[in-house]
Amino acid sequence: MDHSIPAAKPYHDYRRFLTERYGKPLYRIPVDLGFGCPNRSPNGEGGCAFCGEQGARAVHLRPDMDLKTQVQAGVELARKRYKADGFMAYCQAFTSTHAPVDVLRERLEQLFTIQSFQAMILSTRPDCLPEETVSLLAEFTRKSDVWVEVGVQTANDSTLRQIKRGHDFACSVRAIEMLHEHGVKTAAHVILGLPGETSKDFRRTARELAQLPLDGIKIHNLHVVADTPLAECWNAGEFTAWDEHEYAEVLMDFLRRIPANWPVMRLVSDTPADRLVAPRWWLTKPQFLDYLERQMRERNWVQGDLFESGRANRRVTIVESSDGSDVPASALTETLQFDAAPPPSPPPPASRLWPLLAKLRGAAEAVRNRSGNPDPPPLISKDELRERLSAGSVTVLDVGFGVDGHALQLLDAVVPGNQGELNIIALGLSPSVVSELKSRFPKRRGMLECLSLRGHASFPGGKITVFWGDPRLQIGRMRGKVHVVILEPSGVEQHVQLYTIDFLRRVARFLTSHGVIVSPATAKAFRRALQRIGMHVGACYPGRIGRGGTRASRHDYMVTHDLPNKERRILSRSVSAVPFRDPNFRGSKNSILRHREHVMARLRKRGWQKWVK
Repeated sequence: MDHSIPAAKPYHDYRRFLTERYGKPLYRIPVDLGFGCPNRSPNGEGGCAFCGEQGARAVHLRPDMDLKTQVQAGVELARKRYKADGFMAYCQAFTSTHAPVDVLRERLEQLFTIQSFQAMILSTRPDCLPEETVSLLAEFTRKSDVWVEVGVQTANDSTLRQIKRGHDFACSVRAIEMLHEHGVKTAAHVILGLPGETSKDFRRTARELAQLPLDGIKIHNLHVVADTPLAECWNAGEFTAWDEHEYAEVLMDFLRRIPANWPVMRLVSDTPADRLVAPRWWLTKPQFLDYLERQMRERNWVQGDLFESGRANRRVTIVESSDGSDVPASALTETLQFDAAPPPSPPPPASRLWPLLAKLRGAAEAVRNRSGNPDPPPLISKDELRERLSAGSVTVLDVGFGVDGHALQLLDAVVPGNQGELNIIALGLSPSVVSELKSRFPKRRGMLECLSLRGHASFPGGKITVFWGDPRLQIGRMRGKVHVVILEPSGVEQHVQLYTIDFLRRVARFLTSHGVIVSPATAKAFRRALQRIGMHVGACYPGRIGRGGTRASRHDYMVTHDLPNKERRILSRSVSAVPFRDPNFRGSKNSILRHREHVMARLRKRGWQKWVK
């Protein structure tokens, strides 16, 4: 099998760590030592609120399997599925050190007689690590690497009590320090998303753990497992579970606050589908990990870049600017305070989105140059926006934030104090657009700086919130209705994922009855897709934005400039108006374009033409 070292990720990937240390990846062989859990009664009742009856036992293991059968089954499965030739024992089920020392010694020695393991991991509770047990584990470090996963879960004692954990955080601290003193490698097991916890709690957990002598970390998102106390709370509506996008945001923030040298042993929970109550994700585990990596690269984030020990500590204070918007104090003074000499800034990682953004911005610049205007005219006029604001607050969904600054143009129409607020929800491709927006909108520089730091900012008469990443995924975070949708990219084929009939149909569901969709794009496939989802389609300002941009609404009277008759005939009869498709919201640009070419070829065989008189 391939033993090459995997490419570096924005976090300390565990597979890469194993390959660098052992010359090849080691595959975990799940083992149940049969010790049960001290937090459960002898008949199996009780336990932590989140723990199912199987206690993290691997799905292929049965309670009646002896140790030898477990190991043989696990090794055979790893060899067959992964062509594995390196193994580590993974004592994961329940509490692997909940036994007298002599019994634990006998089980572990038996384990090493069955199979040659280069490493062993024991998953356990911090209150099941007395000194004699830790001393025994230290003896086994002479046979192989020994890792202990300590079930910390959170640094917040109130949460530990709520989930009926049976120990406090101080217990975890003592266990971790004792293991370190005995030379046993230690990893913390953490659950993000426990009921009642907020970003303040997650960050505190990261901060507390970062000060401990840990060698690695294992992170899980909260899974609600059937037939658990947590499932009862879920069914009663007492808390919610994160979707993949919400978890990714918290996870990235957490990774940035822990030491960069900790290998990350896991990032996502695994629960059999028939036992999982919530959350139900759209993305598979590999797709989520790919999404996480892309998001970190596009934002230029890496594990540990917010870890404060021994590195530059930027103290950011939010103040109010003269125009009333939020501004970080550092944006006003341009000074930074450092606890230590700042490290040199690494070059930004390559991003597949940056060349695309450059092309889109270049195309928009060409349109501006041809028209002789420094900026394109607004897709929504000041008069229309002010009329809408006079009737109450207005919510705008901006898809592709920063490509051409259309959303920021709306701010000039806001007159605070005597009208409703303007609330902009932006789905941005990459934070890299912010630097260019600062130069194009200098009076919004402070607001944009705050936006890049916090993801939200205020301005006189409203606020703006941005979610970075693929808008097809980020739109799943939308709640409520919007009055205006702006699709910023003018080049449809360069960013075709945002102009498929499937994505447009999903966007249109958020529109109010009298809402409008506007865009500088005029592609026939885009306009036809709008018609297909029940929209009346026209232009924004004929002759001013390329060919006038596009405006669509469910009501014809909301479309002020109709399309020419010839354009309408083309949309109904020409193969050039065949819409783009992306039913699973996962297609690449090339796959979407190829699919459309196949459809167009079939239509040509049926007699459809490209040119229509």
